[in-house]
Amino acid sequence: MANRLNMRFTTEEEGKYFSLSVDNVKEDENGQPSVTKEQVASLMNLIIAKKYLLH
Repeated sequence: MANRLNMRFTTEEEGKYFSLSVDNVKEDENGQPSVTKEQVASLMNLIIAKKYLLH
């Protein structure tokens, strides 16, 4: 069974948000989804570097 990471982020503008889904999250040795804070931070840094959130 594939695991999915869903993240929802609020913006500085009231009532505005964006969401991001990552499919096929790796499992740990117990079969549980495993995502570290470092991996999420790295993903966010990539999004910022690529300027995906700028209008």
